[in-house]
Amino acid sequence: MNTLNISLSALNSFNKVQNVIANNVANINTDGYSANRVRLEELPNNQGVKVEEVRKENTTQPERLNETRTNLPQNNVELAREFTEMIQNQNAYNANAQVVRTENQMVGELINKLV
Repeated sequence: MNTLNISLSALNSFNKVQNVIANNVANINTDGYSANRVRLEELPNNQGVKVEEVRKENTTQPERLNETRTNLPQNNVELAREFTEMIQNQNAYNANAQVVRTENQMVGELINKLV
């Protein structure tokens, strides 16, 4: 598998992660909502990455928030965690997008030299 396909598999996987995080943030005010988490898996022989599973996080609301959120919906979504994961995921997505752009530019230059 070439570099382009490896990066494309990563882009697809990171896109799924971003959608799951966005859904968690959208449900921050939903009573009883359990945040979802995505588990990624590396493909054999460094051939890329794929989404292994999307699962509900079965943890309860953190103790430190119980007192401050008594009048808010009770769920296990922590906005700070979601934004931190979103930023990390966005950085990984951007790095792989740069690989795709660079390969595209290199192929374009090669074609221009051949023509």
